[in-house]
Amino acid sequence: MYVYIDNDIQLEDKPAIIPNCMGLLHGYGLFETIKIYNKNMCFFDQHIERLKSSCPQIGISFNSDVLNLFEKCISLIHMNKIINGSIRISLIKDNKDNIILIQTRDTVYKQEAYDKGFALCISDFVKNPLSPLCRIKSMNYLENILAKNSAVEKGFNEAIFVNTHNFLTEGAVSNLFWVTNGHIYTPSIECGLLSGITRNLVIAIASELGIQCTEGTFQLEDLYDSDEIFITNSLMGVMPVSRLENQVRSINKNSVTSIISAHYNKLEALNAIHLIAPVHDKI
Repeated sequence: MYVYIDNDIQLEDKPAIIPNCMGLLHGYGLFETIKIYNKNMCFFDQHIERLKSSCPQIGISFNSDVLNLFEKCISLIHMNKIINGSIRISLIKDNKDNIILIQTRDTVYKQEAYDKGFALCISDFVKNPLSPLCRIKSMNYLENILAKNSAVEKGFNEAIFVNTHNFLTEGAVSNLFWVTNGHIYTPSIECGLLSGITRNLVIAIASELGIQCTEGTFQLEDLYDSDEIFITNSLMGVMPVSRLENQVRSINKNSVTSIISAHYNKLEALNAIHLIAPVHDKI
């Protein structure tokens, strides 16, 4: 596989480590992971806009040209012959100029995962809603990785966090939704979570379909008492949940989840097919 490091393209096993790079030493940086569908990127503009808005929150700048970045991504997708997979754009803090790293993967969520549904556990880690990192896609991602790995070791697919006030927040790599009496609920940004691209699209889809969706503060009991649960991220889209800790659920009855998933999948496919290069602009 090839990778882009700033303006240089090279094999992924060749990049040199910059010893004093703050991104390497402290996890100082941002990243976006974008789904590749049929050789095209999904919701590229939304990802770049989130990257753009996150930069000033941690005192980092990004002066690269958006069109040039877009063209690099498309070029790398074709060079690595990725049909379906993902592309990650990392903005790494350096002592002088920031470093841009672009990588691709050809891994995808398989249909059997959607047919079976995900199993969720509640993480032992607690989110701090006042942390400056909880609302951005920071490279300082170790807490999420440890929570995810712990969940997998215990036989689950994903870990769910509560915050210091015992309110639900998000998953280690996902946003959280549930349905009660046909009404969708999801934790609010104020609970201390990343405003996911797919999360925002699901909320918009629900509005368009006339399905009530409430963002707010909720506790574990609300999740356990729900009729349906699903999680989202840019790579998985909408994933039904078939188990919450020891509570087994039948996803065959997930009517609202199925409706949201079907509309999201259509929107995602259309966005990839009709993706147009962004306006020549600076982030």
